[in-house]
Amino acid sequence: MGCKILPVLGRCILLKCDATKPYHFVITYNEKHQSGVFYEWFEMIITVILIAAMKHRIVLLWLSFFAFILSAGAQENERTLLWEISGKGISRPSYLFGTMHLLCEDDAGFGEAVHKALDSVDELYLEADLSNPFEIFSAVSQLTMRGDTTLKDLLTEKQYRKVKEYFKDKSIFPFFILEKMKPMLAVSLIQQDEFPCDKVTIMEQLLMQEAKKRNKKMKGLETFSYQASMLDEIPYKYQAEQLVNYIEKQTDKEESERMLKILTDAYLQQDLKKLDSLLFHSEFGVAEYADVLLYRRNEAWAKKLDALLSSKSLFIAVGAGHLPGERGLISLLRKKGYIVRPLSNPSPKVKVL
Repeated sequence: MGCKILPVLGRCILLKCDATKPYHFVITYNEKHQSGVFYEWFEMIITVILIAAMKHRIVLLWLSFFAFILSAGAQENERTLLWEISGKGISRPSYLFGTMHLLCEDDAGFGEAVHKALDSVDELYLEADLSNPFEIFSAVSQLTMRGDTTLKDLLTEKQYRKVKEYFKDKSIFPFFILEKMKPMLAVSLIQQDEFPCDKVTIMEQLLMQEAKKRNKKMKGLETFSYQASMLDEIPYKYQAEQLVNYIEKQTDKEESERMLKILTDAYLQQDLKKLDSLLFHSEFGVAEYADVLLYRRNEAWAKKLDALLSSKSLFIAVGAGHLPGERGLISLLRKKGYIVRPLSNPSPKVKVL
């Protein structure tokens, strides 16, 4: 694996590849060196590109925006994250699975139904292809604000100092990079610290491991560049203000952990209706940006899947918030003529009460 030089923020960053550690790099910028597992950091940044617009107290890294509406004339209130796709003349079923992108390691895992579904399919489709690091690197330029905008342009001097001081000892990257990053991504860099566990697991990585064991191909429904570009549709000033609000609320650690637990429990209970009540119609909510960050993507994915399902069997894993509702994937696929039915998905880790 050769070296690769990327122009980031007007500086050349040299990624020195270690053949024994495929994703281990030494990062060089401004003649300074900083060692680290850069791929893991960058993958975490990408993982949170699609998190909910950071409204006030949201403390969870999610790539999903949970909505629960009437779907196909009936409520989708079955407590399951796993759905079978059949009909419309396809010879083999495909499967749709809702993830919570980050979980404490002890909570992360899949039941027997998920394993059986993975055994039977041809390919794994995630929101984006996490198995291709160079596709991820290609999105680097999309992580920063347009027009040389920085946090200093968006905040008061007092707010700017507060943010700079907060990140002083909390990031492996210097502030000259962070202040040019889209503010919602800067928020995401500190949110993982609020998980009440020593190790946080990315569920997509677990799915990739399972797919690799089975020699399944892995692909993405969209590109990382597109994911990163979506945040340009949310005003940078609003994002920056949410970053300041988030930092100011860090003093109430107990409240942050309490809300995180409520959201995590709702996911582990596979209760989309409860997640909707917590996220879509409350202070966690993201309704004002749902069209940009949720619905338009659902429509694009449904169109892409419609072209794929007739020729191959897929295991499709996306944030659970993309599944329910009139404009969710379940409803959209049904409108295209497919039968989408819930499957029992008991698991010692994903709890159905």
